[in-house]
Amino acid sequence: KMTTTLAKNNLGFSQNEAPDNEAKRNIEGHLEIHWVVGQEAIAKLREYEASILAQRLEHAHHELGISYSDMAILARSYGGLAIIETALNNLGLPNVLLQGRGYYDRIEIRDIYNALKLGIDASGASLAAWLRSPFADGLALVDVNKILMADKPITALEGYPEVFARLQLIQQAVKGQPIDALKFLIREKFIAGKRYIDFLDKKERENIDALLFTVVMQPPGEIEYLLDRLEHLSLQTDAGDVPQSGQGIQLLTVHRSKGLEWPLVAVFDLGRGPYHPPANIYIDADSGHFALKDSPSFEKLKQNQKDKANEEDYRLLYVAASRAKDTLLLTGSIKNHKTASWTKALDLMDSGANRHISKPNLIIKAHQYRAFKAISKHKRPEQSLEAAAWIDKTFKRPKYPAVISPSYLKKQAYVHEPLNLPDQSQGELIPGKATTIGTLTHDAISQNWQANNKQHLENLRAQELTFLITVSEQDDILDEVKAMLSNYEDMLGKAIPALKDRSEDY
Repeated sequence: KMTTTLAKNNLGFSQNEAPDNEAKRNIEGHLEIHWVVGQEAIAKLREYEASILAQRLEHAHHELGISYSDMAILARSYGGLAIIETALNNLGLPNVLLQGRGYYDRIEIRDIYNALKLGIDASGASLAAWLRSPFADGLALVDVNKILMADKPITALEGYPEVFARLQLIQQAVKGQPIDALKFLIREKFIAGKRYIDFLDKKERENIDALLFTVVMQPPGEIEYLLDRLEHLSLQTDAGDVPQSGQGIQLLTVHRSKGLEWPLVAVFDLGRGPYHPPANIYIDADSGHFALKDSPSFEKLKQNQKDKANEEDYRLLYVAASRAKDTLLLTGSIKNHKTASWTKALDLMDSGANRHISKPNLIIKAHQYRAFKAISKHKRPEQSLEAAAWIDKTFKRPKYPAVISPSYLKKQAYVHEPLNLPDQSQGELIPGKATTIGTLTHDAISQNWQANNKQHLENLRAQELTFLITVSEQDDILDEVKAMLSNYEDMLGKAIPALKDRSEDY
């Protein structure tokens, strides 16, 4: 009903774009919509709304038998989550605030971005990232390093015909429509008979599906615009998928819920509308045209940006509602009967604050705001503490504290402080050499690589931090790493078994 209503009113979807919704199981779900209405400040309405939602979740746990860890609360922003977190804590309901890496900055999304960019310009950082991705499956780290260190990396890549052929296919794909290029990268079996998604786990595949869905909703005209959009979104820390962790009701933003599902999902603060921050310049993502403030087209582009943001906001409502497997709870606050955005959508569905339904699996109810005092059920009782026996004791201060620095002692003895030590990298012929040696040695020890094993040393040479160092400088660094590994092995002797053979750390 939601997708049909949104599409019918061109709110986020057109009739052709609306996603199909078919029942996956022959089980009737449970839906509750709770509205808080009043003339008080919106902050007070939201606090009351949060208390009602917390009570309904407590009811779902005790009466419906739903585990708290099978529940999630979604909100537009972390500000909204802070309100509901307080209400949950007041009732003593376990909860965990989920945070994680930005969705558009996840490795699988960056793989797609780098592959698209490589199709336009086969050089630079995108080439290095692409060579280490599943698209270049079959290349060893030594091969990657050899290609990147060559004067002409693409020419060197031709020495690996199977991988080079994949690059040519990508270059051909990006000449067409961006959406077709995206589908090619994701779904075509051009990686040794496999698709890119065959290298991913379930969560990563869901993220790729979400990316494809997002692009289809707003198909760019040219591949450059798609790359710009992905780059822009990667900088938004509040757009992402989050690994599930912790015990209790999980709290996260709607953006971060993409690709995730729970038996019970509650969407909090439906009454909050999208925020449109003011700007001094607006850019049309489709044409590339821009308008400065006070220019003739400024207001038009400003309204276009606002309309697009509103469309995205309605799609976000669909994302939020579709995270629930069995039970969906929606709550919102309405001040002075003013509706906007998500509350408007539910009004169009005849599920607004003026509707009242009370059935076993469907509840729509409006709650008139009333003043309340949130009292925690689990507040620790105040207790008077007895003073410790030594509370009035005094201690004579010695001449010097128990722990003192040699420098301080010298100052006390009127000895001039020596000159400050130079920076550890000062005077190095190779900047960062000491740090590089230490890092590579540590990596070698953690991998149980041996000083006398040439392949192990070549593995170290292929590490990312050596990419910008010349071959002769690499040789110099590896000689020192080899010497340190030899000393380390001599120090350990033969009595301690190898790392892989140990049942515990020594």
